[in-house]
Amino acid sequence: MPETSSSNGGIGEDLFIGVEGGGTSSNAVLLTGTGHVLASSAGDTTNMWNIGIPATCDNIMQMVNDLRKSAQLEDSHQISGIGLCLSGADSESENEKLVDYLREYFNPAAHYIIEADTMGSLATALPDLAGIVLISGTGSNCVLRNPDGTQIKSGGWGHLLGDEGSAYWIAMRAVKILFDHDDNYRVSEFNIDSLRRHVFKFFNVTQRSEILPFFYSPFQKSAIANMASNIAKGAAENDPLCNYLYHDAGIRLAQHIKAIVPHIQSDLLSRAGGVPVVCVGSVWKSWEALKDGLSLCCREIQCKSSETFVKLPVFFVCLTSHLLRIFALPCLYVSHIFSVSVCFCL
Repeated sequence: MPETSSSNGGIGEDLFIGVEGGGTSSNAVLLTGTGHVLASSAGDTTNMWNIGIPATCDNIMQMVNDLRKSAQLEDSHQISGIGLCLSGADSESENEKLVDYLREYFNPAAHYIIEADTMGSLATALPDLAGIVLISGTGSNCVLRNPDGTQIKSGGWGHLLGDEGSAYWIAMRAVKILFDHDDNYRVSEFNIDSLRRHVFKFFNVTQRSEILPFFYSPFQKSAIANMASNIAKGAAENDPLCNYLYHDAGIRLAQHIKAIVPHIQSDLLSRAGGVPVVCVGSVWKSWEALKDGLSLCCREIQCKSSETFVKLPVFFVCLTSHLLRIFALPCLYVSHIFSVSVCFCL
């Protein structure tokens, strides 16, 4: 990478910023052309469908400014390029609008690249970008990218049309089950006491009506999604209803993979070790609660597996017509890695 003249603390290389944007929170790094990380920053959601383009750009710039301050960059030192991998960045026309707004009002870099968050995960894990990425965080999304660059998508349509198996989906189902049960509209077959306790504790309320502002005035998707971690606590306590919610989430996530398997090209399917599936997002931290539902759905695609070691929240699943493996993946810029041993018998 060519160097530029700079009096900024000895930093003479061209500098780049990478932003990984989610539906609840985002992360950014400042690095040199050789990959040396100079600073990192965390920020709020950068999903333009949830908060709009102006607010998305504001949140991006908050992280950019934090990075510049941490690296002690002079105002005259221009960033050479910024790469944005954002939740919801699936529309080329909307992506262009975001970049145009960012350039017009802030102009943080000389060059811009924007892709969906799925591509950022694939690029981190797979050098040739060929494989499957399955995201389950605030929302959910699954994308297959074949070796020839063609892409097939399953899910990723937001909380009104999709997000199955995501944190929001789990939390929303929990609240709906609670409301329906207490209304005697659809009585739960499970004891609901533990679920009610976890829901009320998360929202810090004593009655259901106090939950309504999170849904209506204004709607707070990320706050609702965060409640899934409380449901995971209930599952860890072996509450049957909380376990059911995560079991069903595992099924819904596996169905994303099942949906795109017919579109996997033969040269990718025949690779040694199988087709890599990169799983990313906070919901994967609750692997113990998800795995039985996931394996139940995988039986339908006639997979088998062996004892494995998993690092969460990011890991590989390798899929062939005969074998499903899960193994550890070291991933750049993952702030929390949880390690568990998994015996996965299908």
